[in-house]
Amino acid sequence: LRQFADKSGIIQAMKSLLGIPRRAHVVLPLLHWFTSVAPTVRALQGSLDACSETEIPWTDVRNAVFAYLRGEVTMDRIETLKDLGLRGGLDPQECDCWYGWITTRFFLPLVLDEEQQEVALQEQIFHTEFVLWLGSPWVEMLDSPWDVPTVLAATASVVAKDSAASTDGCTPLESQLHSRAEAAGGGTLEVGADLAKLAAQVLLHLPEEALAEGKERTEPLWGSLCSAHAAATAALILGLAEPGGFRVTPGYAYRLAQKVLQSTSEAGLAALLRSTWPIVTLLPRLAARLRTVRDRGQLISEDTLAEQVVEASAREYPEVAPPFLPPASQVEKLRLLHGLAALHAAMAVARVPYVAITGTLLGAMRHHGFVPWDGDADICADIRDEARLLRLVLLQGPASGDPQDFQLASSFGLELQSSHVARAARVLHSAGFELFAQAERPLTFKLSGQDWLRVPGKMYGYPYVDVWFCHGWAGGPFSLQSAGFGVPMPRELVFPRRKVFFAGLPLWAFQDPGDSLTNYYLGSDWFTDCVGHATFHRQERKFSEETESARFDRKVPCESLAKYFAFASKMQPGLPEGVSEKALMARLRAWVSLLPEPSWELDPDGPGEDESEFDRPEPWRRARDEISRPLQFGQLALGAPLALSGQAMHSRLTKCDGSTMHFLVDLALHLERPAGARCQAMLRLRPLLGGGGTASEPQLLHAFAEPAGAARLGGQLLEAEGGEEAWLLDTPSFVCRTRLGALGLYWSAEDAAAGGGR
Repeated sequence: LRQFADKSGIIQAMKSLLGIPRRAHVVLPLLHWFTSVAPTVRALQGSLDACSETEIPWTDVRNAVFAYLRGEVTMDRIETLKDLGLRGGLDPQECDCWYGWITTRFFLPLVLDEEQQEVALQEQIFHTEFVLWLGSPWVEMLDSPWDVPTVLAATASVVAKDSAASTDGCTPLESQLHSRAEAAGGGTLEVGADLAKLAAQVLLHLPEEALAEGKERTEPLWGSLCSAHAAATAALILGLAEPGGFRVTPGYAYRLAQKVLQSTSEAGLAALLRSTWPIVTLLPRLAARLRTVRDRGQLISEDTLAEQVVEASAREYPEVAPPFLPPASQVEKLRLLHGLAALHAAMAVARVPYVAITGTLLGAMRHHGFVPWDGDADICADIRDEARLLRLVLLQGPASGDPQDFQLASSFGLELQSSHVARAARVLHSAGFELFAQAERPLTFKLSGQDWLRVPGKMYGYPYVDVWFCHGWAGGPFSLQSAGFGVPMPRELVFPRRKVFFAGLPLWAFQDPGDSLTNYYLGSDWFTDCVGHATFHRQERKFSEETESARFDRKVPCESLAKYFAFASKMQPGLPEGVSEKALMARLRAWVSLLPEPSWELDPDGPGEDESEFDRPEPWRRARDEISRPLQFGQLALGAPLALSGQAMHSRLTKCDGSTMHFLVDLALHLERPAGARCQAMLRLRPLLGGGGTASEPQLLHAFAEPAGAARLGGQLLEAEGGEEAWLLDTPSFVCRTRLGALGLYWSAEDAAAGGGR
């Protein structure tokens, strides 16, 4: 449908689907489709420019609607609006002004008498508009002159409330939030620390699949409408909380409320208007705040630090073009690397799988670390784990205090406090980091340091790690960052995941990192063509002015930058020159022999081939919170022989002076025990001797000065045949996979050694 050139064809298809109200099997797929198709329809921008004045005077209609809300409209204008709404003149098939159509229909109950209003609500004559509103991009509507939240709040004020239905099925915690919110009234509700804490506690009960797309849900979401309305109210409260609430940004709170309400579409608009939960009165307040925080122009213009860093880079690299100047200082890159390490550990503890994507994956493959002119890091998690990561955000406690201030025991008991997600929150806090639920458009979570300087107008600091969300992890089409507009990725390139080397960190990545990057960058030669940064991450913005394009936008051959920055060679078959396979495998077997018994985890990876079914059994997903520690089986202990199952591959990282920094060697291995086990080993070879077999005394003295790894041969000497060269060999990553009946299992030696699996 998105490929239709004729917009009327889209509208006709939507109209036929919406002709059957109260049917969830139609509404939920429609919401998913509409969310993806909406931004491609120009009229959905909601601007007056998209509202044709040929048949309906839309400018006058809008002025009359808001004049009525101000009490400045005459009775004849009221009758005109009433007639316009009732006579069906706003049929979407013939109407370009979608937001105007929705606004006028939501306005209609205000000008109906009590009997007409009751009939209209009972018959759900607004159901089409309600579904379209829930599925439309709310953030884009903030820029529309059609202020739907304000009109909806006014309409709700004249509709009789149904207190019994609003609280039916409420839990004690939800009832407590309802009492607090109802007593104050949404329009005057003061969001203090205690109310924000109560809202956070309610959202901690958000179902795991509450924010997944409808096609990826496997169970009913809500036990009652009360729970859904409580969650939407809690989201809006956190979006209004000061200072910073529980690290939930206003944009994310706005999105969260919308996602929750989408799952209630079958109940219709009447249920929302009659609810005693202050959702419709909080929505305009949050929309107004979001408009305010999005206006960051003045703050950005006052940010002198950004220019200071750029100037420092220009002094360090006077011959490098502006688009390729490092936008972050060395200290900031060290902070970012520390953040990636902390986030990897927290995701492992929380049992949330991820992959490194975009610039971070590109850096791992082309630079074995950061792209020198990149300013952030990017990973992608399963969209079905959004609610789980939101729980991690909330379990960090109030943004203005210590997690210990957020006493969960009285509400949830020891079980939640000792859960994997709660432990992951403590990992981040102990390491000095905090995770934010952030979304305006697009959806991302952000990890930054607790005391780092804030991005202008944002809650989080710089530098930061972006946590994106991937769609289709379990099966079907796989796409990055968005279901409707994300880059599709063939599943055979994605699963099973593997590790890549990133500045010393082994990060999870796609099964075929190289081809996945080619697919992401639309077939361009990302290895030989270097593209300057299009985003100024320090200020969280893209270049927007003609005068700025030269600072951000450029593509050059990578070889022209090799004298300034380190570049890696493409992975090529075989071992580095002078390295003996026999000697290398002997060192690896010695290292493996000292490893502890494997601690196996249930493998979270989806199928590596295209599948249309979304109900594929996923034992790990059901069991990840029930299994308190990794699995250990005597019959699954590693056993010799350890042998190559394919050709070795290697890549050389070259310094800007042409010397070798290190080699990375990738080995695919098979084991005799467990039967059928396969392992991927990533080895690093760092030169110890210079030309002619010489080295400085300090270099030799520090070569093996790693006490923590000494007992397990963390570093070993590997000599070239003839003794002219020698390398320090270590194993940054060693990942094995096997099966136990129908269960897929994996073991990451480096994560187990760090305690990530426990």
